[in-house]
Amino acid sequence: MKEAGFDSMTIMQDHYLINRREDFDRYFYDFVPAWLPWLVRRGLGACLALAFVLRRCRVLHMSFQGFALDNTCFWRLESAMLKLAGVKVVAMPFGGDAYKYSEVIDTSLRHVLLDSYPNFGRVERHIANRVAFWTERADIVIAGIMVDGLGRWDVVMNQIFQINCRMWSAKQSYSTNDGVNGPVKVLHTPNHRAFKGTEFLMHAVEQLQAEGLRVELYLLEKVPNEQVRQTMQEVDILAEQFIATGYAFNGIEGMASGLPVLANLEHEA
Repeated sequence: MKEAGFDSMTIMQDHYLINRREDFDRYFYDFVPAWLPWLVRRGLGACLALAFVLRRCRVLHMSFQGFALDNTCFWRLESAMLKLAGVKVVAMPFGGDAYKYSEVIDTSLRHVLLDSYPNFGRVERHIANRVAFWTERADIVIAGIMVDGLGRWDVVMNQIFQINCRMWSAKQSYSTNDGVNGPVKVLHTPNHRAFKGTEFLMHAVEQLQAEGLRVELYLLEKVPNEQVRQTMQEVDILAEQFIATGYAFNGIEGMASGLPVLANLEHEA
């Protein structure tokens, strides 16, 4: 959005291990003095971050969890405050905020969601309340491929995820190995093996190796994104995901690196 000329900021509660702190602009705790106790910084910081948005922003992009008050009994107030402040809301699901497992169409996907993220199956009522609330009140809902259990979407697009393409570059050289004259290197970077279908990929590689073909599987888990970016320059194929329909960040990163990307695009629904 900044490159398109918008004054844009990312405000985060936290970040994953694969990311760096500097990948995002501000965190809730940045809005309060560092000498305060950690829990106070988190709680007060969330309130001050919301006040900052109400005062400064025109559009808020967020998940169906809401912005800053999700873990409080006041979470419904965010919608009224944002409306009074004239802030438009764009709701975009990322997965755990919107997937009600009982409404996931593909039972294979439902199974691996339960395997990889079992707790979300126990809090479906909590998730359903927020999905219904923000589906009704958001100005725009952009769902991408995560349409299971959503009653509304306003923009049709096959994927809502974005990466900074300037950080990724296409391979400068490609191997001529075909598994006979040399090894074919396959990269797989699952966050959760069940969800990505890792066991089926490993079985396929073992079958090819048993047939005498030279296939090397590079399995990267819980490593910094910089290591993934570097490894993509050294392999031949990216095997992304095989259960959920579609592709995600990793698939886009692979395409930006000039790799052939394997992903599941075949579910009829």
